[in-house]
Amino acid sequence: MTPVNAAAVKPMSDKLQPLSGMAFRIAVPFDQVDALLEQMESNDERIDQVLAEPAKAGFMSDYDESTEALQRELFGLMAANYLLFRALQGRSIAAGAVRTGEKRTQQDLLNAWVKSSGLTPLVNGNATDSTPVADEEEA
Repeated sequence: MTPVNAAAVKPMSDKLQPLSGMAFRIAVPFDQVDALLEQMESNDERIDQVLAEPAKAGFMSDYDESTEALQRELFGLMAANYLLFRALQGRSIAAGAVRTGEKRTQQDLLNAWVKSSGLTPLVNGNATDSTPVADEEEA
């Protein structure tokens, strides 16, 4: 092993370029990247519309049904964008199968929501198998 004179070693910092913005690893084919980003942009446009809506008071509650429905839609759109972002990184948490019956978990509820929202092909890499799976006792 040859000793190195630390004083003679030049730092590499002059060769590094700062990035403005955020960088992350993309782990899906580029044709899927476009589809994911287009859906996120569409969701963002709807989020902007929902945020501009008035919050109406309810008769027997703080807010009326339409305001509560808009809030559910808003949080659903934001959750969808999070799932789409994770899919870009190859880290999808939504699986295709939806279990029915008493052994359902929060994962099954998420999978059912992803299926009903039409996101399954995007967040599961174009997988479309989201057929309900019965509990073992029910099968």
